[in-house]
Amino acid sequence: MADEKIVRNEIDANWMHWLHIMSSQSLEDHPWLRTPFAARAESKIYQDDLNFWHLEMAWDAREPIRGFIKNNGELFEHRCVLWAVLRGERISEQIRRASEAHFTHSNVWPDYAWLKVLPKNVENGHVLNLEHCEVILLQADWVPQRFIAVGCAPSRFIR
Repeated sequence: MADEKIVRNEIDANWMHWLHIMSSQSLEDHPWLRTPFAARAESKIYQDDLNFWHLEMAWDAREPIRGFIKNNGELFEHRCVLWAVLRGERISEQIRRASEAHFTHSNVWPDYAWLKVLPKNVENGHVLNLEHCEVILLQADWVPQRFIAVGCAPSRFIR
């Protein structure tokens, strides 16, 4: 939409993705409302006193992220897919889906899946055989509760 303004599009410290779009035209049929995550997102569409339309959405992140890690004074770039695991979902199935999302975004299958807490009876370094790749499961404190992250090893950041 030509006249729309993205007011907010960010992931907060609780790994919630927040989107706020404003427009002079109705946003009731906006493409964001037809995305795969829209079914689990909290959405609100309203018109303010100045007749501007607003679309506000919030959802648990299931998307690529990019971060930086410092190790021995060197900066490493880390790209991965952060994936919310909803109540009742199987971890192995969500690792598979997150791996497919990683491939879709990077054209590379991931080597690792990081979790804050590994599933019962699964040891650090366990290899999960998926249809297109093998993924090594690792415990990682940086991954938020209820999420998994899949990706490759961080690479040295070259400016």
